[in-house]
Amino acid sequence: MDTPTFCSTLRIFGEIDTAISIALQQIDAKKLGERFGISDALVVVSHGSKNGPSPLINGQPMLVTIEKLARFISAQPDFVSQPVVLLMCWAGTGVHSHAQQLANRLGVPVIACTTMVCARTANAFVRDAAISEMVPGGTWLICWPQ
Repeated sequence: MDTPTFCSTLRIFGEIDTAISIALQQIDAKKLGERFGISDALVVVSHGSKNGPSPLINGQPMLVTIEKLARFISAQPDFVSQPVVLLMCWAGTGVHSHAQQLANRLGVPVIACTTMVCARTANAFVRDAAISEMVPGGTWLICWPQ
């Protein structure tokens, strides 16, 4: 799969399935970053649950630690301590969210959502005004390293 034109630094954590493929076609992560004053973020896409990152491994969701996700990001050659946009369900939920833990581990801001990230079959989320539609009942937030 080619890297979408909206972002030069995109990484997939785990296998690509239909939901991730559709989300990659729909989200304009550059515009999402710009909402928070970030122009060049590393975008990381993965499945997630309220319990943590859950990338697909051999077609099945596998719960992994924030440490493993942080090692994956740190190992990317294009990660140069820039902010991270984390397209992962539930990543921004709670005071000690997965996004906050990742920001603390990496020492960089992490943008994440507080609910599920919803991918639809219609290409509706590339417009800036529609980014909020991806997180019905939730919001995007930025977690600063502490």
